[in-house]
Amino acid sequence: DASADAGEYIRKGLNIAEREINGNPENKYKISLIFEDSQYKGDKAASAAQKLINIDGVKYIIGEYGSSQTLAVAPIAEAIKVILISPASQTDKITTAGDYIFRTQVNTKQDADFFAGPVFKRISNEKLAILSINTDYGISYIDNFSDAHTKLGGVVGFVEKLDIKTTDFR
Repeated sequence: DASADAGEYIRKGLNIAEREINGNPENKYKISLIFEDSQYKGDKAASAAQKLINIDGVKYIIGEYGSSQTLAVAPIAEAIKVILISPASQTDKITTAGDYIFRTQVNTKQDADFFAGPVFKRISNEKLAILSINTDYGISYIDNFSDAHTKLGGVVGFVEKLDIKTTDFR
């Protein structure tokens, strides 16, 4: 599962940061990480955030990986003024999700604007078909890419939004 792999990479990176921060004798601050697995599901992400905040007493959350999961956690973090930093979420909705919600990744508009040029250069005004996952990220990306491609003179034809678990593309 690609999202599990990405989550594992993030967990490993955070563990390295924890060791470096806590191992530095000049650093007066120590951190202790607590991990929860949302299984790439918004309801599980919201439950995990509630546990981290209300039971574990955290004031900062690093995660979620997915945009839809970040948007499920955002109102919880925002209401209690817990800082939420997403290392990967890209949907434009995160920009307005709250004063305590941040991301370290470019948003879908920036990403789409970057890729629209090379795609248009390659196919010009041939009709473009787009397949995307039906998530907040996928929808935001399709909207932004379609706008950018159209502004360059491109034509967007077929657009299909697929469930994240889709394996048959016939």
